Amino acid sequence: FPIRLVADRTGAAPRPELVRCENADEEARVIADRILAVHADGVPLREQAVLMRTGSHSAMLEVELKVRDIPFVKFGGIGYLETAHVRDLLAAFRVVLNPADEIAWYRLLTRHRGLGKVSARRLAGILADQGIAGGSEAIAAAPPTARVGLATTLSLLGVVDAGSPVSELVEACHDAVSGLLEQHYPDWQRRASDVQEIAEAAGRQSDLRTFVGEQAIDPVTRAGDWAAQPHLDEDWVTLSTIHSAKGLEWSHVHLLRATDGAMPSDMALTSHAGLEEERRLFYVGLTRARDTLSVYAPATLPTHPTAFTARHVQAKPSRFLTSEALSRMTVVDARIAEPTRKDAAPGPRVSLGELDALFA
Repeated sequence: FPIRLVADRTGAAPRPELVRCENADEEARVIADRILAVHADGVPLREQAVLMRTGSHSAMLEVELKVRDIPFVKFGGIGYLETAHVRDLLAAFRVVLNPADEIAWYRLLTRHRGLGKVSARRLAGILADQGIAGGSEAIAAAPPTARVGLATTLSLLGVVDAGSPVSELVEACHDAVSGLLEQHYPDWQRRASDVQEIAEAAGRQSDLRTFVGEQAIDPVTRAGDWAAQPHLDEDWVTLSTIHSAKGLEWSHVHLLRATDGAMPSDMALTSHAGLEEERRLFYVGLTRARDTLSVYAPATLPTHPTAFTARHVQAKPSRFLTSEALSRMTVVDARIAEPTRKDAAPGPRVSLGELDALFA
């Protein structure tokens, strides 16, 4: 039998919103702003949810929420900041900012081919005592098969210190960790894009020490708790894949990454059946909202880079957002427009006499 759903609410209600953003970074900032705005109106955080097609789509948002101290719990997929390769990069940041951090040294050393836990623990003590300046002693004490790789890592980290510009420090650490990914992880190409994203997020921080200090390296003291069921008296924002959200509802729902290739997934476009399954999944995401629904569509999205400089491509709004659907939505453009010369207010005119007086 055909099913036709009819709302039973009377009176005016807010229309669903399509929020256009410039990129994934702006998408994360706008969602965080809106979460805080709704919370300021007295709505508990747990009445808000951010839904996504796959767990990896929330990477930038997780960083943004963490930086802003907005508690969240993620269901479906592993938390972005919990992943081993992201913590590897955070460990590199830590040894540069604080060379005495033995735990961070130990984590980096265990990523080297030919270095076991016993050797890594011994070398971590040397480097924590002497810093990168003690690199030659650590290299000499390392097993022969690990010396070349260790020397490469220390040389890359040795070009910066805690006083270096944030961009240079981040790039040096990224280069050092990128070389370790291939040694330690069979699926290192996939992990490289995550490391790239956290490096970009770190590079935008004015105070890298505070940013790194808020993240867990090893052991994980809090990140692991995000994926567990919180206590009933706690307040948190729910991050969830749409699959994990089936049967649930929230007062306010944010549906991110509503672009072709993400929703529907590019892997589902090879068959009609796959596309229809994606359409049903999109419907599930839209119908999780009781009061307000915001759908986000970035204009550009990053590719999966292995180099430090990301490449962005144009993204189209999801094909499921048809003209009929858009006619029932309010379109909000959250992109920050750059002022043009025509829009700029003219400055005060300076006479030649005044100009001459300046140099008199």
